[in-house]
Amino acid sequence: MTPEQGARFKQATQAIDQGQFGEGIRLLQELDLEVDDFAVNRQLARALFEDQRFVEAYQVAERHLADYDQSRQLADFYVQLALKNQLFIPARQFISLATHLTDAEGRLVKRAEEQYDRVGAQTLASRRRQFIHMGDCSFREQQRRFSEGRMLPLSDYLVGAKFLLRDPDTHPLIKSSLVQVLQQLRLNEELTVLWLDEKEHPLNIKELKPLGELTVVKEGDG
Repeated sequence: MTPEQGARFKQATQAIDQGQFGEGIRLLQELDLEVDDFAVNRQLARALFEDQRFVEAYQVAERHLADYDQSRQLADFYVQLALKNQLFIPARQFISLATHLTDAEGRLVKRAEEQYDRVGAQTLASRRRQFIHMGDCSFREQQRRFSEGRMLPLSDYLVGAKFLLRDPDTHPLIKSSLVQVLQQLRLNEELTVLWLDEKEHPLNIKELKPLGELTVVKEGDG
């Protein structure tokens, strides 16, 4: 940041410390458009979080995902932010890859999933149905449902993913993305993928190379 931008950053921080979230957020949003700086990103995400603008806060933090693994405090904040948006799968992905977190955060996600299963049962049931039946839809709609599927608890996500990987109507790019997510979750799961050769291929997620490196995928693309 330039000295002038640094002065505005200090002004924004002081406004937030005084509880003037609107003014602080406005100043930080202006800076965020001017510079790609983690200090600005972190402060803006925290201010939006404190102002209970959780969706915006996550969208901001997501742009600096790797930077939130610099310390236990930052990593824990990112997990809390994901859970405020019911983004259970991204929370688990981050935990599985983070170097500053422990099993405690995984248990926290599990409790949040269980709580949402009780209080948001109707919404959750709708998400399950839409996720598992995305093969009936256009590619654009499959992309939307794939994104929304991130708000499913792990057990539901895994059931849906296993079904979708064998569904002939699931787009290959969606199948590739599903496998990538399961890999990032570091699951030890056996599954089957129906690929472009119209054959089912057994895979173990824990031992799997990236889907694009598999022989069957390379042959199908060629």
